[in-house]
Amino acid sequence: HEFSNSVPLNASAVLFFQGEEWDSQPHLTHLRKVLMDFFNQNQKSVSLDPRQLKLLISFSTVGDRILLRTYAIQCEVKGIRSLDNIDCKLGLEEIGPHADFRFVRNREADTQLWKKAHEVPQVLKKTKKNIEKDSMGNRRGRVFVDKQDLDQLPIRKRKELKALRKQKEAEEQGA
Repeated sequence: HEFSNSVPLNASAVLFFQGEEWDSQPHLTHLRKVLMDFFNQNQKSVSLDPRQLKLLISFSTVGDRILLRTYAIQCEVKGIRSLDNIDCKLGLEEIGPHADFRFVRNREADTQLWKKAHEVPQVLKKTKKNIEKDSMGNRRGRVFVDKQDLDQLPIRKRKELKALRKQKEAEEQGA
């Protein structure tokens, strides 16, 4: 079987899980999470530009087998209405590799051990300082600015400032 090299090496993959079993069977749900972690696809995109999609990795369930197929995504631009509205005709070309998997045995970890393995150390957790959420769900942040020295500010009206300085000096000498 001949496969083409039409996909760049650094292309991010779109993962496609086909079949109802991915949501209904716990061992397949766990496998889906592992595969998404492996391909680093934890982020969900709301909108995608079809021109940037280059690689599709499909996982399908057929009976007790899991079929892995890899496709190159080809986008043929039909027309551009605006920058946000592009008409594309998408096509798939199998580029390999492809494989068939089957679960031979399945043993889940103990719940306590599972929780301990998924703990994130406090050092690795990112803390967001001075950011709060109000009752409406809006994020509010505080910005701290150093105290400003008003004597050092350049101001146009220097006559008034000179008069204030003379008064302060007179009060200091008189006291």
